[in-house]
Amino acid sequence: MANRTWHINFSLIAFGATMALLVYIKSYTFVYPRDYSWLTLAFLLSVFGAQFPDLDLIWGKLFAHRDWFFHSAFPSLLMMGLVYLSRTVAQTHIVYPLLAFFNIGMFTHLILDYFPTWKEKSGNDLDQIMYAADWVATGITGEEITQKMSGTYLIHLPRFFWKDKTISKFWTRIYLFSNGFVLLGLAILQLYLFNSF
Repeated sequence: MANRTWHINFSLIAFGATMALLVYIKSYTFVYPRDYSWLTLAFLLSVFGAQFPDLDLIWGKLFAHRDWFFHSAFPSLLMMGLVYLSRTVAQTHIVYPLLAFFNIGMFTHLILDYFPTWKEKSGNDLDQIMYAADWVATGITGEEITQKMSGTYLIHLPRFFWKDKTISKFWTRIYLFSNGFVLLGLAILQLYLFNSF
């Protein structure tokens, strides 16, 4: 469960890597200043996407933190459906890369939420590197050294859908990963659709 700084930083890394990949595979020829506006919007939406799942914190009276809706692919699927059902796909194709980068931002958020809480450590660079390695290993192996997965870590469902309202640690991990990879798949599809025009 990364903090806000990690969510933003990881989304920026993902944005840069995606742009580099698009240029490398020559899927799109970027022309400046023509592409400046949509690239700027894509950058901002990538950062917003990385913060979007935590919007449930703003509406705390309506949603529990780690609400099933915000920490899922459902908002992106709804947006994709609205774009697809709009007047003509050709007129709205520029929306595809914007949605793609939003989805990449959300993907990074859900994947980082799989990991335990990052706690700032003091010390030299080697201490920082060792702690970062331990943090990654802890998340990948599921050995929760720095935080027990409970409470707000777990995904919360509406009462009418699930008796306990909170799903188990195992299903929370499945939920985060499956929704994360649906978002990544949507992003790839949207970039493909954009490139096909």
